[in-house]
Amino acid sequence: MIAEAEITRVKTGADIVAVAANYGLTLKLKGKDHFAKCPFHEDTDASLSVSQAKGVYHCFSCNAKGNVIQLVEKLAGVGFAEAFEIVAGKDLALARPISSPNHTQTINTPKAVQPTAPTEIPPDETEREGLLKDAFEHMAKAFDTVPDGRKYLALRGLVALDGIEVGYCTADFGAKLGDKIRASLQAVGFLNSRGTPHFADCVVFPLRNVEGKLRGFYGRRTKGSGKHFFLPGRRDGVFAVRRNNEKLIIAESVLDAVSLAEKGFADVLALHGVNGWTPAHREFVERFCYKHVYLVLDGDPAGHEAAGRLAMLLRDMGCKTHVVDLPEGEDPNSYLLHADAVKLEWLKNELDSLEAKPTGGLVLTEDAGHLVALGSTLKYTISGLNGQSLEHMTVTLRVQPVNDATRFFIDTVDLYSARHRDRVAEGATHELNVETLLIASNIKDLIRLLEEHRIASLSIKDKRPEMTEGERAEALASLRSPTLIDDLLRDFEACGAVGEEKGKLLGYVGTVSRLLDKPLGVLIISRSGAGKTTLQESFCDFVPPEDLKQYTRLSKQSLFYGDEDSLKHKVLAVEEEEGASDAKYSIRTLQSGQRLSTCTTRTDPKSGRMVSEEYIVEGPVFIAISTTNPDALDHETRNRFVVMTIDESKQQTADIHRNARQSYTLEGQERRSRRDSVLARCRNMQRLLRPVKVVNPYAPVLQYDTDRLQMRREFTKYMTLIQSIALLHQHQRPMKQASFGEYVEVVPSDIALANDLARTFFLNS
Repeated sequence: MIAEAEITRVKTGADIVAVAANYGLTLKLKGKDHFAKCPFHEDTDASLSVSQAKGVYHCFSCNAKGNVIQLVEKLAGVGFAEAFEIVAGKDLALARPISSPNHTQTINTPKAVQPTAPTEIPPDETEREGLLKDAFEHMAKAFDTVPDGRKYLALRGLVALDGIEVGYCTADFGAKLGDKIRASLQAVGFLNSRGTPHFADCVVFPLRNVEGKLRGFYGRRTKGSGKHFFLPGRRDGVFAVRRNNEKLIIAESVLDAVSLAEKGFADVLALHGVNGWTPAHREFVERFCYKHVYLVLDGDPAGHEAAGRLAMLLRDMGCKTHVVDLPEGEDPNSYLLHADAVKLEWLKNELDSLEAKPTGGLVLTEDAGHLVALGSTLKYTISGLNGQSLEHMTVTLRVQPVNDATRFFIDTVDLYSARHRDRVAEGATHELNVETLLIASNIKDLIRLLEEHRIASLSIKDKRPEMTEGERAEALASLRSPTLIDDLLRDFEACGAVGEEKGKLLGYVGTVSRLLDKPLGVLIISRSGAGKTTLQESFCDFVPPEDLKQYTRLSKQSLFYGDEDSLKHKVLAVEEEEGASDAKYSIRTLQSGQRLSTCTTRTDPKSGRMVSEEYIVEGPVFIAISTTNPDALDHETRNRFVVMTIDESKQQTADIHRNARQSYTLEGQERRSRRDSVLARCRNMQRLLRPVKVVNPYAPVLQYDTDRLQMRREFTKYMTLIQSIALLHQHQRPMKQASFGEYVEVVPSDIALANDLARTFFLNS
């Protein structure tokens, strides 16, 4: 623990301008402070203020701010302790900064604080990989000859290390290197300015990308407190042990992953710490097509929280995922270090859970609308199972002997409740005179069978079609096209949608907004025959069918009784506003809060008494409604939507006639035959979009009218429109990482397009 007085002394004694310059920032004196382009966002205006007098920095655009130690933390990608040592002068290397366009600037600081610029040009990626490869070969040899590394790992129970790449970095690494090699290793952050290795006295593991190229290192110090280190700068690559299994285990640290690999547990992948999921980890899982993923993180609150987040992310990626809950305070390494045969057997069973086969127990079938689980002794009839809430498994369960229908036990229970399971075991044992252990074993089997049945039912109902490699590549190329917006307009035209360019774009971007937490909603108003339904259908056609709910009429309660995720990330399109008149309340509630909940009553089949039951339907959902009524929807509902109108000009009518005439020609017939392939590609494009977060670094400077109260909602729609456009371009942007997960950033062209669309349509509101 560093004393507070020592931290204060270092902060006040450090020259923050010199430190910033050492990270390649071009600093220019304006008034009392220095200014530079901010390295934490795309900055063209030199928004970063660095105060030499106060020892602090502040970006007036993205609001990044802090003291000199915090600046080094962010620029070097290191923790507080390492940043403190750098600023205190204990490590003069000033670890290599993170990748940023602004880090290639020429240093321009006052002479008194001008740092010594390195004469060695930073190596390119190929040279960098070669340097790291040579360094690791040296460390791998040292691991075999210097006992310190093996002794440290042996204390952690890691002895065999079969198939594990590991090295050891001695404190004198580089002492005999030539000046040129030393300078190159300093440029990649492996050595500091004095030639001391960043990983001195560490066991070192390589981090590689999916192609096997060396991208960085992870080191664990064998002396002192056993601190861990990554190569300075942006963390790239992963530590993994592959044995070509379909099953992958993800652990929190490299040593945890090595411990699991040593015991022969499948393929293993190490996170970069509890919040260390990066795009490189996603790429690894996707490249090797893992079907079963097991999360074995630390048994503490942080591990539990991270496991929950990762489980949802992996399931969205199509992985069947299971969280292994280690005992409180244990991590995989400590658990395996002291594991006896019973503990190992428990872990093995947990890591086989997703592939478990029936063990001579129950067989699940359907009979007369009920699920029936049949065993050699007992028969279980199940009713009431649904996918409404995956946190519960509430069913009405009837247990009876296979050959005697006159004796039975019946109860309505939540099979995920231990108390309820005990109640079934106790009641069935008493009523049917069977062994309690048999009931308990059957119930465990039954839960697994019902989980599989429920997931299969949901998968069939909401199944996303598999894309071929060619289809995926074609859709990805379209998403990465620098003329993506113009290409989409050509696709609309190829599918027969004439004119209404801005309307088609707003509708399309609206459908993409369903992947945000708070999507847009559009209301299309025109006179009869003007083409409002055609416009709505044009952008709905580009939505994958599994994500589109298209209706001509909604009843008053119809939206309340779907499955919990039936509208999540979906498009809800109603062809005529009159058909949604009964459902105005649910539409308004859904558009505003992105969630519907209702409580109703039913008769308990066991007691005959009335009991309450809650139904929940979750968004986010994009809602599109078309109408001929200029006063459609009540004011409270209408002002939640972007109001779109149709071009009713003579020119638009002429264009529609021209297109209709062409449809009868040979060219028109050929275009119609190509329509299906265009739609297939456009739908695949949306299937490749993911619901990641969007960060708008320009938000603090965006202005909007404030003359009416309605502008509060209009401004939110405007900001959502910008987010949706950025989300559409996610495959053209670097995927960045923060504590809340992955995100993409808004760029000025997103705002420009949003402004163009807003000027056209937001005036209607």
